[in-house]
Amino acid sequence: MEQFVAGDYALVWQTLQWITDSVPRTGQRFLEWGCGFAVVSGLAGEMGYDAIGIEAEADLLQEGMKTIEQWKSIEQWKSIDSRPTNVELIHGNFLPPGADSLADDPTLPSLGHPLPEAYSEIGLNLDDFSIVYSYPWPGEDDFHELVFDRYAESGALLVQFCGPNDVRLCRKANSSNHALNRAY
Repeated sequence: MEQFVAGDYALVWQTLQWITDSVPRTGQRFLEWGCGFAVVSGLAGEMGYDAIGIEAEADLLQEGMKTIEQWKSIEQWKSIDSRPTNVELIHGNFLPPGADSLADDPTLPSLGHPLPEAYSEIGLNLDDFSIVYSYPWPGEDDFHELVFDRYAESGALLVQFCGPNDVRLCRKANSSNHALNRAY
């Protein structure tokens, strides 16, 4: 896939496992912005989260669907109850309606998807998710934080993979002051 760069899935797994074991959450809904091959959505599903991945690129979404189907069929999971059966992948734009107005740069790659937002298709809003994961393009991490801060529920977590050895965790502290608490 053109310009596709995989994240460090072992590091993301460790981060999600730490969150699962140690960090208070508002619920079990997990959302992956730009899920690509859906590996992180699959990891979240394996951990027991109700995971949804949103992808704008149809070819990547097809690959993500293959990933999840292959994951579900792995022989070792047929005898245990940890296979990621609670993963849904949606074709659409992960930005909520109006979120593009938060960008100070109109050339950000996240703004270049003329697809309808995916939230109406799944019958949920961004504030219905307790954990949001993103792997922003270089320079988009602040924009993703702004979108999360504006639309997520108080107490929700934003996990961003920003490059080698750089996973960021933010919690939306309070809906009235629009402030993120950061942990790295």
